[in-house]
Amino acid sequence: MVCLRDDPCSWLKKVSAEVIKELPLTKRYSQHVMVDCKLGYLFRENLSRLNVRSAVEIGAGPGLLTKFIKDSVNYLIAVELDIKFLKFGSRLISEEPNVEYLMSDGLKLLDSKVLRVDAVVSNTPYSLTGPLLASIVKSNIPYALLTLQKEVGERLVAEPGSRSYGRATVFVQNFMKPEIIDYVSPTSFYPPPKVWSTLLLLRRYRVWREEDETLEKLIKCLFNQRRKKALKIVKECVDKLSPRRLEESELRNLIGEKRVYELSASTINAIHELITSK
Repeated sequence: MVCLRDDPCSWLKKVSAEVIKELPLTKRYSQHVMVDCKLGYLFRENLSRLNVRSAVEIGAGPGLLTKFIKDSVNYLIAVELDIKFLKFGSRLISEEPNVEYLMSDGLKLLDSKVLRVDAVVSNTPYSLTGPLLASIVKSNIPYALLTLQKEVGERLVAEPGSRSYGRATVFVQNFMKPEIIDYVSPTSFYPPPKVWSTLLLLRRYRVWREEDETLEKLIKCLFNQRRKKALKIVKECVDKLSPRRLEESELRNLIGEKRVYELSASTINAIHELITSK
């Protein structure tokens, strides 16, 4: 990829060097600076492909990814909690009419459900991965485009019965279809993390409802004993979570002789529908 003077590659090289030199990175917030224009292009191209009109960037930092993706949407909210990054990013995009820089806790903003956007975008701080995924699922925002640890990305696309298949897999797959777009080298960030990442796309196919709190509890209960025979564990979990009792024959038709980690997301949702239906 040739970096011309007016190309984002040369721009990123210059500005990221300024950020690294001028702004101390905080371990508490798992702060890493994007230094790879290929990753910026991947975000931009995939947002354009989705044809979304508006997006929120969680953990926008000093605005490096913000600058890449601003032309992919009509309106972009860049959310950052660290004041030093906020000031730098605000200056960086001060002349961009479609970008609003906002000092806020991105997770609380998602949980408030006040955002009316089409997509969540984030070079996700690894320490926030679990809470961010839960907040995205419950926000009912249609898409999310995220960099996640390679292990986490592969866990979210795992198939029932595989070693990586677990609680997070089932929870996310009940509401959104995950797709690994590409693998991201540690050298795409400064300081480089110790592991590779994935660029992951989540597409919503089902909305979160208030009654899905019970589904979340059911998944957690089941996967506390993921290798046990599912029939016994399902009955135990249902007894804890619901006054409704399910016939063993009813459950056996759904589960058979499978173990918990072999149950598909749709099967677990079917169990949830049985215990919550009137």
